[in-house]
Amino acid sequence: MRTGRCRHAPGRRLLRHAAPLAVALLAASCGGSGDPATLDTTTEPESTTTTAESTTTTTAPPVGTVDDVAPATVKLITEGSPLEPFSTDAELVGKIGSGFIVHSDGLVVATLHSMAQYDNVTAYLLDSDEPIDATVVGVSECNDLVLLDLAGDGYSALDWRTEPFNPGLKVFAAGYPLNLDTDPLDADYTLTAGIVNTAGRTASDVWVAVDGVIEHDARIRGGSSGGPLVDEQGDVVGVNFAGDDDNDINSAIAASVAADIVDRLMDGDVESIGIDGEAASDDTVGGVWVSGVRPGTPAESAGVQAGDLITSLGGEALGLDPTLQTYCDVLRSAGSADGLDLEVLRTATGEVLTGALGGEALSVDPTATGDDAAGGEAYEFVADDSESIGVEIPASWEERDGSPNQRLGPNLAVSPDLDGFLTTWDVPGLILDLDPDRGIDHLDTALDDLLSDQCSSLGRVDFATDDGAFIGRSETLGECGGTTTQLLNIAATRPDGRSLVLLQIQVVDDADFVIAERAIATFDAALPD
Repeated sequence: MRTGRCRHAPGRRLLRHAAPLAVALLAASCGGSGDPATLDTTTEPESTTTTAESTTTTTAPPVGTVDDVAPATVKLITEGSPLEPFSTDAELVGKIGSGFIVHSDGLVVATLHSMAQYDNVTAYLLDSDEPIDATVVGVSECNDLVLLDLAGDGYSALDWRTEPFNPGLKVFAAGYPLNLDTDPLDADYTLTAGIVNTAGRTASDVWVAVDGVIEHDARIRGGSSGGPLVDEQGDVVGVNFAGDDDNDINSAIAASVAADIVDRLMDGDVESIGIDGEAASDDTVGGVWVSGVRPGTPAESAGVQAGDLITSLGGEALGLDPTLQTYCDVLRSAGSADGLDLEVLRTATGEVLTGALGGEALSVDPTATGDDAAGGEAYEFVADDSESIGVEIPASWEERDGSPNQRLGPNLAVSPDLDGFLTTWDVPGLILDLDPDRGIDHLDTALDDLLSDQCSSLGRVDFATDDGAFIGRSETLGECGGTTTQLLNIAATRPDGRSLVLLQIQVVDDADFVIAERAIATFDAALPD
């Protein structure tokens, strides 16, 4: 000792062990139970040497034990607003994860996926409810590692194990799993025991691509991610990051890999462009989904935004690989993000943008459009008869009615089949209304008016367009008419709170989500004075 963010893998189910906590509408997940293992931590006995003249008692050199691990294991609670793949609304969520201190000045190793964009990171030590501020020193997107710095110094710290080992090595997994608790502050320090099953495996999944993975059976749970896997002397064998509960297989990034990455993180990000990302695809396009962008990074400088889908990096197509492997191979081969060509699909508008990290900022590619990425679909802006409201829709939605709504006012209904859209749940379409008599105080009342007794509400959240032109509330209705069709309802107003714009979008299949995102990003209204 020294003092000084659930997934599939080939053939098994992997869970990212950072337990998300509900801050908006999201509930905790990946919870579980696990009792601390009972450990024999007896130190070596004293030895006594007797001579004719005197009796001398000597003490064996101190040996670290697993008891030393608890004070150096950290509970991490974070908040952020990541944008889930192909969604349009970012909700404030929290996560609980674990980490461990590697230097007495407060340097902490943790897993990146458990940080929830780490807008706010708070650390807690064993048996203490006093929060400690933590700042990010560096991250590695491909290795799922982050190095934090705790305020203050004089902390207990752990050493990396440097001796080689074989399967069968006795190990212990330390951390703060959420277990049956609902408040992260109540999560207790937990230690479980097992052995190393195999070492040197490669893990490639939607959120990680790392070599040198250890499989072991010291059970971990949601919230354990980032906690240390240690030997009987309390030295770190690996960094826990995933588990397969069905087969009782738990995974850790080997110390031989993690220690090198952590040393490099002292100087900043490693194998990263500055995004919180994961491999994702829908029926039409795939790549690396950007759920958030970190300030001051190459991605931010290039103009990458949350909700972008990176389809190509360094000239390599990313949509053909359902994992981060190709993305990380490009970064590792280049050695630096600077100069890498970049192509993204801006899902909110359907535009394809090209640029370079550390070079030309992203701009619309004149040779490729979102229409191409969406399977050849062309869009056009249409308005109601009074030209008071309008929205971009697929050109193939040829049936349009812009006559006024007798109760509200300006109205626009569009669909490939208006009658089918208005009378069944089988046809996509949208309705845009302008209500000049109600304002910001009537957002929820307006959504109440749009409810259908044939659908189930999936919840309401605050709404705002990316440019801040409209704010309001949105609600998603599901299982409409016993089908998989969803109804997206939005009640919005200008920031000054005058008049309401009501947008209803009927989503029948996955392709309609792209159309819905385009409509949400482009609807407009000339509100009355």
